[in-house]
Amino acid sequence: MSSSKAKYEAFLIDNVSTISTLESSLRSITWFLPGRFKDAELASESLTTLLNVMSMYHDTLLARVAKGNPSYRPLIPSSLHTRFTKAWSDKDSLYKWAARFLEIIRFTELVIEMALRRKVSEKTKWRSIILLETIKASLRFFLLRLTHQPLVSPPIPEREFDPTTLPPPSNESSSASSTPDLSPSHTPQHLHNNRVKQPLNPLLSETHSDTSAEDYLLPKALTTSSVKPSLSLVRTLSGPRDWIAESIYILRPLVYASLLVSDRKSLKPTNRALTVVLAMEFLSRSLRRTPPPSAALERSEYARRDKDLLCSLSPDVQMETFPPCPLPPVRRVVTTHNADGKAVVQSITDVQGEPIALVPGGQTAALWATTDGLPTNDNNNQDDGGLRTIPDTSNFGLVSPNGTNLRTTELPPGGYATWHRTSSVDYNILIAGELTLILEDGTEVTLKNPGDVIVQRGTIHAWKNPSNQWTRWISVLLDAQPAEVKGTALEPIIIMPDSHS
Repeated sequence: MSSSKAKYEAFLIDNVSTISTLESSLRSITWFLPGRFKDAELASESLTTLLNVMSMYHDTLLARVAKGNPSYRPLIPSSLHTRFTKAWSDKDSLYKWAARFLEIIRFTELVIEMALRRKVSEKTKWRSIILLETIKASLRFFLLRLTHQPLVSPPIPEREFDPTTLPPPSNESSSASSTPDLSPSHTPQHLHNNRVKQPLNPLLSETHSDTSAEDYLLPKALTTSSVKPSLSLVRTLSGPRDWIAESIYILRPLVYASLLVSDRKSLKPTNRALTVVLAMEFLSRSLRRTPPPSAALERSEYARRDKDLLCSLSPDVQMETFPPCPLPPVRRVVTTHNADGKAVVQSITDVQGEPIALVPGGQTAALWATTDGLPTNDNNNQDDGGLRTIPDTSNFGLVSPNGTNLRTTELPPGGYATWHRTSSVDYNILIAGELTLILEDGTEVTLKNPGDVIVQRGTIHAWKNPSNQWTRWISVLLDAQPAEVKGTALEPIIIMPDSHS
């Protein structure tokens, strides 16, 4: 393994220009993979992750080549961010490896979450996400404790030059210079164009330029940051207020993921996680210090954070979004009798589904419920059964005590409805798409034809949409005694996605 790595590094060092070619080739593959085959998105993201990690590894090789080549002189001075992060990486190996590990997690976390969603249970997936956020927060606190300075992003130096612009290795250039070619065809560099009149600088030309002398000279002047030591480009944290502001900023992702897990236990849609994290953002911003104009790197870091905060105020940010359901609203027709006893239509309503808190992208609509017992007296009143509130919440508001409940449910492609059980007999009728019933013993039954029926008799179950189209089914829930097994009543329950093994 070590010999293969050494050969690979030797090849790249001898052919530095191939680094850009290799990375460009890999990146182009990621553009056309999605949609080509099953799990193509996972393959594309995996390749992107590999490319990012490989680029970080290549950056260390390029830095080594540039450092060992005395003929290399950057055309543009290093950025303040590169100077600061490189100085810390060179000074402290713990900083270097912690920063690299943090970046590797950032590069790989998306593909890890995609793989977890496909391969493991919801419980394991959310535990893994919390673990990742905990590791990231720990590494950031470690870097904060090590530097005593606000963190910059990314914490490692970024590549600022094209590998193809690197000059050949010094041994080649020295050998070439030791045996100069005195043929007439090779003119010394300082004598090039000696017979061609060179144009004057715009500032010295007779025709007036739009560029003023101040504008021309200002970019070439040294600033305070230009002469500061690299490690002093960001001021140290000076008091408890600075430490609290930075700590709050570091804890945001972990708090957000933890609240998402907690909110999945709620039966109502909630934006608590997003609200709390935005409050933490604003609190951190109000507590942090205001850097002086000379602290250019710190000001740019805070500007990036403010930009992220503005982006997070977008309505769709940080929320699991799905395309709108293309299925038309359910048309509900209700009949009654007029004063003469003739059958007439009382109402025709297009019923639109509403989001389901525990089912990302799913929606449901109440069509009709009876709440006055059986037999019902609905034939003799004018109430709209779709607007009735089921008084008993022991079955999560789904089963009307001694009554009925007619509902419609839609799931997006790949959608999943978590495990649940109610004390009822449910008639589930497929209307559109495909629907898979999942039972506790691992059995999965898929309905594919409109009109297919599943009779659910108080058993715990989950639903999923196995197709790439939206699915819709109608459910009629009838109140029933709880199912009993060996004398034990199986009470209503909703098992959260992160707690079912």
